[in-house]
Amino acid sequence: MTSPKITIIIPVYKTEQYLERCMRSILDGTFSDIEVLLIDDGSPNGSDCDIYAEKDKRVRVIRHSSNKGLSAARNEGLRQAQASFVGFIDSDDWIHPNMYNELYQRTMKYNADIVTCGVTEVTDYKLSHEMNVNAGAETIMNGMDALRRTLISEPSVSHTAWGKLYRRSLFENITYPLGRVYEDAATTYKLYFKAERVVTIPSIYYYYFIHKGSISNSGFDSKSMDKLIAANEIIDFILDNCPDLLPYAECFEIVSALRIAADFKPDVISAYKAEYAQIKQILTNPRNKKNPLLSIRHKIMLKLFRFCKPIFFAIWRKRLRLVR
Repeated sequence: MTSPKITIIIPVYKTEQYLERCMRSILDGTFSDIEVLLIDDGSPNGSDCDIYAEKDKRVRVIRHSSNKGLSAARNEGLRQAQASFVGFIDSDDWIHPNMYNELYQRTMKYNADIVTCGVTEVTDYKLSHEMNVNAGAETIMNGMDALRRTLISEPSVSHTAWGKLYRRSLFENITYPLGRVYEDAATTYKLYFKAERVVTIPSIYYYYFIHKGSISNSGFDSKSMDKLIAANEIIDFILDNCPDLLPYAECFEIVSALRIAADFKPDVISAYKAEYAQIKQILTNPRNKKNPLLSIRHKIMLKLFRFCKPIFFAIWRKRLRLVR
């Protein structure tokens, strides 16, 4: 029996109400040479996963006896994957039927290690099918260029795990950190660093569903600082491996701090004084405001944080609801 060309890894935990939509978008897609690994991460209704394995031989269910988190689920999927290329989908999201066909074709055409596609946030399933899929020309770059772009938050080379197809060998000695959120921010930059060729397809093929349970819709808690932990790890990695990119890593840290700061409210600040002080130190550091890679928008937000916090919080939170 030959191995499939693509392994698709889907962690499942308390998202059964969305799973059918996700699975239908994959199994009815135009690329059929796949295996789908449903990682039942201790979900209360984990038996719902079995329905898809019973109906389609391309689906396998892998169970954790207890909830171990998104990183553990993805790592287990990577251990069990049989294909040479892997992709990740969150079980409350869905994809365009041509996504993996288009991504795989680029891996073959350009001998690419990573291929990314356009991603959009949606709140309505019907709306996604009305969006323009064709969004411009593809881009070919080396891994270092992709690393630079992800550190300055270019959407086409984002640090999200999903919306991409990876050569599985890239994950040798690389795993997602356990027990942390923003685990992809702590991982994807290493994959770009190892990649020889990265291709971006701007066409929108991945639909990221925003709902009340989404991480991006939650307010500040102690786990929000995981993104800053990832930013600090990136700085250390850059210093050890490619120190000329330090301004890029510092830009990522500043923007991460801005995003975290947006979740603070007066009552939150009083409950998390040490965390707020850490964020404040980054955002008020005179050296950081001179970073040449910051966008005009981010420079404005830094000034507002320093001199007019009420406006900062009002504007930044509103923007994050649209672009986060």
